[in-house]
Amino acid sequence: MANSLDVPIKSGISNAGDLSSSFLDCLSGCTNAEVFETTFTTAVLASPTARYAFDCSDITPANFSKALYDNIRNVLRQYKVPCPDFLSKYAVDPVTKNFQSFTPTFILEIYAKTMAKVLISEDSLNAANAATLGKGYFDSVLEASNLNSNKSGAEYKLRTIFDAYRIFLESIGNFTPDKIPDGCFAFQTEIKLAAPKVIANFNVTIVKKPDP
Repeated sequence: MANSLDVPIKSGISNAGDLSSSFLDCLSGCTNAEVFETTFTTAVLASPTARYAFDCSDITPANFSKALYDNIRNVLRQYKVPCPDFLSKYAVDPVTKNFQSFTPTFILEIYAKTMAKVLISEDSLNAANAATLGKGYFDSVLEASNLNSNKSGAEYKLRTIFDAYRIFLESIGNFTPDKIPDGCFAFQTEIKLAAPKVIANFNVTIVKKPDP
């Protein structure tokens, strides 16, 4: 599953896989969320397998949105979370409304930020564990990739992304009926924040007030 993406890794960081002291030194002064996100994304970009899985530039936003909707709804129903259709639609609606295509690293960035928000909302992210959790999420991507090795193309990528999200949260005990909806809200927020800035052009007609 090799790929030809040429995305630069954060300066001074070559591989987050071993959480070396030099890597952690590069993150000094960062917020807990930034440490988590950078650890995760750096590890993914350094791994051909994980990097390929998150490159959704060949998947249309409409197809991604449909697959994510089905995945979220199935999970919500499985865990008997109320309003599965509403929550699924709420999470994915901004995707097709705001995007016509994805850059190679877009979905990676969205999922890194979404997961950070989920962990923060559940009081699970702190200075002591941010880097370790980022590495843990990356390990979950590799595990999900192995689980879906019999698939290919878009199906492989989407299942790996979705399964890695679940596997990681399950590994820290946060994939429960009361916490699963947090991901819907966090994902929707990140998609809307990433939406292209639209500048409206208004044609204004100035009408001169008639002389009395």
